[in-house]
Amino acid sequence: MGEWREFDTTADTGIEVWGNDINDLFATAGKAFTIMTTNPDTIRLDCSRRIKIDSRGLDIQLHDFLSEFIYILETDDLLPIDFHTFEHRADGFSCTAVFCKWIEGISESRTEIKAVTYHMLEAERREDGVYYGKVVFDI
Repeated sequence: MGEWREFDTTADTGIEVWGNDINDLFATAGKAFTIMTTNPDTIRLDCSRRIKIDSRGLDIQLHDFLSEFIYILETDDLLPIDFHTFEHRADGFSCTAVFCKWIEGISESRTEIKAVTYHMLEAERREDGVYYGKVVFDI
């Protein structure tokens, strides 16, 4: 897994993410989302499902990928914990995500992420070959 760190902005919070390749970047960002939302030890394994992102541009794909997890959390109480089988296309990508069930009263609540913003949004492959992303969350 790549690395990530949280940073504060005015009334919001964000993450910077580094990955060895594009898959590592997205997997690390997804895991960071879950760790920011809850203690992964307080949720139980539930299911896996295919995630499909239909957008162009690495930054927009990162935005849409994380936004999908907000939707899944709000509708199904599921948080992603692992990612595999990435398939990249010119207009997006898909992957299989393993999800855990968040149970109110049992699962630890940390930060309620309401939305992924476009403010300061970045995602790129740097000259040294490392993939980098920066995302601000509305909390």
